[in-house]
Amino acid sequence: MWSLYLGSIGTRIQRKIYLYNVTFGLYMLEWWERYIFNTMMIVLLCTFYYKFCHNGSRYMVESIKRLIWHVSAGAWENYSVLPAEDHHHFPSD
Repeated sequence: MWSLYLGSIGTRIQRKIYLYNVTFGLYMLEWWERYIFNTMMIVLLCTFYYKFCHNGSRYMVESIKRLIWHVSAGAWENYSVLPAEDHHHFPSD
């Protein structure tokens, strides 16, 4: 049972690798050219993934800070001194 399941996964992976090679035309390259291309692709994907996650997390932190500030600003409505609505100060990272 497990060998049939693992064989199915192996077949799917082989098919995805084949489609990747055909899509990018890697099937006609030498092994060392394919290695260089795949290395560059991995580096680019890791760089974009890092930038996406890093910037996304910074955006989420700033959004949460703004949300907390706006929610806590509502508590100041009963006092005579209100925080400025058009000028926000957040601590730098």
